Amino acid sequence: MLRGSATFLVFWAICLSLVASLQATADFDPRFAASRSLKRVDDEDLLAVSSVNDTTVDALATSGLCRAGYDLVWHDDFESSKSLNDWSYLLYNGCEYGICGWGNNELEYYTNSTRNVRVSNGSLKIIARKASDDDRKTCCPSGTCKKGECEFTSGKVRTFNKFAVRPSWSSGSRTIRIDARIKMPVGQGLWPSFTLLPEDSPEFCLGCGYYGDWPQSGAITLSQKVNKDKEYTGGILYGGVAPDIVASTFSEKISDNLEGFHTYTLEWKPTSMKWKLDGKTVFKAKSGKGNPEKGWFSLSDKSEKNSPFDKPFYLVVGMALGGDQTGASPNQVRKTLKNPQSMEIEHIRVCKG
Repeated sequence: MLRGSATFLVFWAICLSLVASLQATADFDPRFAASRSLKRVDDEDLLAVSSVNDTTVDALATSGLCRAGYDLVWHDDFESSKSLNDWSYLLYNGCEYGICGWGNNELEYYTNSTRNVRVSNGSLKIIARKASDDDRKTCCPSGTCKKGECEFTSGKVRTFNKFAVRPSWSSGSRTIRIDARIKMPVGQGLWPSFTLLPEDSPEFCLGCGYYGDWPQSGAITLSQKVNKDKEYTGGILYGGVAPDIVASTFSEKISDNLEGFHTYTLEWKPTSMKWKLDGKTVFKAKSGKGNPEKGWFSLSDKSEKNSPFDKPFYLVVGMALGGDQTGASPNQVRKTLKNPQSMEIEHIRVCKG
């Protein structure tokens, strides 16, 4: 079940370190070391299918945005700056969440500045750059950064409390399909990603959810890329907290136009998931229906047969810098950011069928 996942797992021990609860008295949360104690399951145990949605959002009567047989539930084509009204910002360096460095020794400080997050020319741009003197006046929670703080800035936005989705047979839909047209930059120390996290979570406990702390409540990566890798990775985390974390992940080579736009797809049914790159299926996963030997599950006391991926998840897009995931030093990141680097998202479409 764990295929080409070294990059992906460190990523979640990082990005999903957002998942950690705010702990004012603890500088380190053992959940962030989860990638060191992952259980493995064979790929053959993971079959795949599609997915369903159970949001209260009305299907939009917009033609051409979904494939035949699907209705549009939510979309963002980033045609104007008003698109950002559908998103909220993650800010600073993670200390407000009890995970300074976002739990992964990352180097970026997230801001809501248009220098880091903006919509222009038909796409959302997440821009990583060296912080200017003016940036450093606003990119730290105290208002004024201390020496060594906020050398690099970037952006991360999410639809938490604004939009979340899940499969549900009872909703009249059997499949949720998420398509995202994304261009991810290449460079040492860069880590762009598109992920989904549990909606049923306190604001400052990213990755927590109905079934408990990360990743008992599940975590999904639609796509992410690290450094100069020619592959992208994706998959799911579930099970329990460390040392009982299980990963079903993949790594897929991008054979052409590495730095160009590609369409990344997740098809999600109540009992299965399927990942696609430019229309080609690259990975599948399925529910264990209560049997940990057969697919995803949660060790929560509240667990049901398709837990934890039977609850709503919200969308997260952003670009991290450095940290344990990339293995890049501050000096390597400085060289990469000699010029600002941009992750671009042309559109995101969520359809039900």
